[in-house]
Order: sequence, then C-alpha cells, then structure tokens
Amino acid sequence: MDCYPRANYVVSGIARNCGQKNHNLLRAIAREGGRSEVYVFCDSDVKPDRWWLRKLISPLADEDTPVATGFRWLAPSRGYLGELLHAMLNAYLITLIANRNFKGVWGGSMAIRREAFEKLGVAERWRETVVDDMSLSQLLVENRVDRVYVPSCLAVSHEAIPSVRGTIDWFVRQIAYIRYYLKSFWVVALIAHSLNLLIILSSPILLIVGAFYRPLLWGGLAGFSFTVLMMLNSLLIKSTGRGGWRSLPWFFFSPLVWSIGAFCLWRTTFLRSLVWRDTIYHMDKGGRVLSVVRKQKAS
Repeated sequence: MDCYPRANYVVSGIARNCGQKNHNLLRAIAREGGRSEVYVFCDSDVKPDRWWLRKLISPLADEDTPVATGFRWLAPSRGYLGELLHAMLNAYLITLIANRNFKGVWGGSMAIRREAFEKLGVAERWRETVVDDMSLSQLLVENRVDRVYVPSCLAVSHEAIPSVRGTIDWFVRQIAYIRYYLKSFWVVALIAHSLNLLIILSSPILLIVGAFYRPLLWGGLAGFSFTVLMMLNSLLIKSTGRGGWRSLPWFFFSPLVWSIGAFCLWRTTFLRSLVWRDTIYHMDKGGRVLSVVRKQKAS
C-alpha cells in the first residue's frame, strides 16, 4: 500500500527468531532491494525538525564515518513522577551516546551507508538478536568502526512513561541491551553506579556518627559534597535538551535516579529473558534469541 508517492507500507509478519523490531526493519530493507546508498531509521514517537535528515546523513560523506546517530529528548507535560524519572534516565543515556569511545547508536534516529551495512553483516546479526541499535553498536566495536553523534539531531519526544514501574522496566531493558552486546561498558557502569549509591547512602550516616566521632565527619562531608556536585551535574545535563520539567525537580530527584540506575544494573546481572511489548525473548549469554513467546492477552 502506497502512503506517499515515494513511500511504501510494509507488513512484516511475526518474528520467530529475533526481536520484532529487527524483523520489521529487515523486511523493509528487503523490500527496498538494495537500491539506496544510505539506510535511515527513525522511531514514530520523535518529532525531528525539517533539516533532521540532511544533518543526520551529512557526516556519512566522510568515508571514515559510515554510521551517524542522533538521540531523543523526552519532554513530558502531564506531570507524572514516572515521566520525570523516564526523562532523566533517558537524558543520562544521551551522555553515554555522546561519548565517542562508547560507539553506541540509537535506532530511533540513525543512518548507515548501505555498503557498511552489508560489509558489517548487520542483517545477519539482526536476524538472531533482540534489538537493532545495541547489536549494531557491538559490530562497530568488534570491527573498530567509527560512528558520529550528531547533537543537532536530538529529536523531541513527548511519549514519556507515566508510571514508575513502567520506567524501571524500560530502563532494565536498556541496561540489559548494553550488558548483552557491550558488556565491558556495562561492567564499568555497574561499578560506577554502585560506588555512587554507596556514597549517597553512607554520607548521612557518616555525618550523624561524625558528630560523636570526629574522624568520620570528614568522610561524611566529602560524600555530601560529592552528592551535591552530582546533583548540580544533572542540571548541566538538562541544559542540553529542550522542554519538559523545570530544573528543581531534576536537582532534587537526581539521587533517586542514581539509585534506580544502580538497582537496574544489578537486576540485569543474571537476566536471561526480556519482555518487550507483550513478547518474551529468551536469550543465551551472548544475547542471541533462543525462543520468542507471546503473552496471552486477557479477553
């Protein structure tokens, strides 16, 4: 079915051996038939500006840069706590994507030259994995291929998750992708967030005990100072985006966000299955899909 003169609507069917999104993308690429120089991917919830496509593919003119990525900025307006936490956790992921050493891409705003897509064997990797972007990131790391993050392609989305439980489930899934496909970064994040959480929890205790045993007071003051600096850093992260909550909630809720982050990291330690849109994906330790089970919806 033609939606526009130069666009096609592709019905992909049900995925059996990989993530449903991977399956959908592969069917669309197969329909395209290898005629394009560049493949561009965009999620339906983002609202890119009119120059988004041009800015995203411009870096690909450099032969040494076959992949470019943007990201999304969540700007919720309904005022639920889950939305705030979702926006903040999402913003922390932006700092990860912006780190060139990470080599991560985001599938909701991503471009890759077709030649690189085929040379890296992306289609083959997608056919056996649960997610598109982190499995592609894994290929970039394995083959030492550069990608570029385009800050001007930070697209706004208003589709934040309203519930705290839903946000935690979403973040566990994001962390699990990193654990399966970029394990070294997951180990570093686990150690760093665990230390942050230890400082957050121990600082008040050291301050109280330090009132009676002076040597511990300095440790409590140092931990408290570190916590305040990290809270101020959350305001710096917020300044990179557009819209959404005011600054004070970002400042005061940042310790809660770090605690959730540490909890989600530890929760993924022994994870062997993921739930995504009423579908359960069972995987081996390398992130390859072993089976796909769809939940029965209540009638």
